Amino acid sequence: MGDVNLYIHEPCPASIEIARKIRAWGTPKVRLWLSAEDMEHCDVSIRRVIEQWRDGKIVDRNIQIDNSVNYYEWNLSAVHVEVIVSSGLKALIQRCTDQGTQFAVLSESAKSKGQMTCFVDAPQQMDLPDAWQKFQWLTSYDEVLQFCREQGVFDFDLTDTSRFSPTGKFEQGAQVYKERSTGNFIYLDNLHKTHYEVFSSTGQHLGEMSLNGTLDRHMADSNKRLKSL
Repeated sequence: MGDVNLYIHEPCPASIEIARKIRAWGTPKVRLWLSAEDMEHCDVSIRRVIEQWRDGKIVDRNIQIDNSVNYYEWNLSAVHVEVIVSSGLKALIQRCTDQGTQFAVLSESAKSKGQMTCFVDAPQQMDLPDAWQKFQWLTSYDEVLQFCREQGVFDFDLTDTSRFSPTGKFEQGAQVYKERSTGNFIYLDNLHKTHYEVFSSTGQHLGEMSLNGTLDRHMADSNKRLKSL
């Protein structure tokens, strides 16, 4: 628990924007993966953005895809089995099988129950299929953020009742919390959802706090006010 491997399947402008927000978290606990095949076929403007990432990993590099078997996905919506042709998804399954690496998938297209359920099989291998593999399938920034919280990526949590208490007031639709030790007011910036807004007990804006709880006082803005308190 705590680390997340997120594979970006068939990158598009929407998923790249989500990836940009994730990278802005500044946490090494979330690793972004892509496939060489997808990068070769994606739009040039997207490829240029990806090539600037120094922390991106290639899922189908240094992994041996087993060509003696077929990779399948159980399509619950259509109630049938589909052959997986994407080398990125095959490599994903192979890494999970060979190395035990657990992945979630970020994609523009949705899947039933928010999961991709896979298995490998081959006519000549009587011991297959031997197991199902399930990958969380995410399609929005909110889903990724919630998933990462559930996996324990962030050490900071406003719902920690030993540190914070809800005020019952809301800013941008987000609950405002009061820090017990300082009296500061904190809420998630619901416009970007990449940081928290922090105000003193007297309503002075103190700056922006990362999702891991680091306060950046350089982002203090005297024009910002708490409207609800």
